[in-house]
Amino acid sequence: MSRRPPLYRIARTTRPHEEKDHKARHDRERPCASRRGYDRSWCKLRDAVIIEHGCRCSFCGCLVVLRKKEATSKTPLANVDHIDGNVWNRERDNLRVLCASCHSRRTARDQGFAQKRRMS
Repeated sequence: MSRRPPLYRIARTTRPHEEKDHKARHDRERPCASRRGYDRSWCKLRDAVIIEHGCRCSFCGCLVVLRKKEATSKTPLANVDHIDGNVWNRERDNLRVLCASCHSRRTARDQGFAQKRRMS
C-alpha cells in the first residue's frame, strides 16, 4: 500500500489587517525627521547639492525637481542619497542626486530587499 506524501501549506505569518496595524504602530513610534538628521540645515544642503548636479539623476540621467508639489510622472522628485549610508556624513563627495525610482532600487539592494532576477 502506497502512502501519499504529506500536504504542506504555506503558513501566512501576518494577516493583512495585522500588517496594517504594524505599519501604523511603526509610524507612530518613528522619530520625527529632524531627530533622524533631516533638519533645516539638511534642507539647505540638499537643495544646493541638487542644483550643483544640474537637477539630474546620477544613475539614469532623468530631470528631477526640488519640491514635491512640482513633481510629475515625467519629472520625479529629487532624492539626495548618502553613498556610505550614514545620514550624519554630510560631506559633499558622499552625496549624490537620485530620482525616486533609482533611490528606492538602490535602497532595496543595499538593505537586502531587492528581488533576485531570474536567469532565463
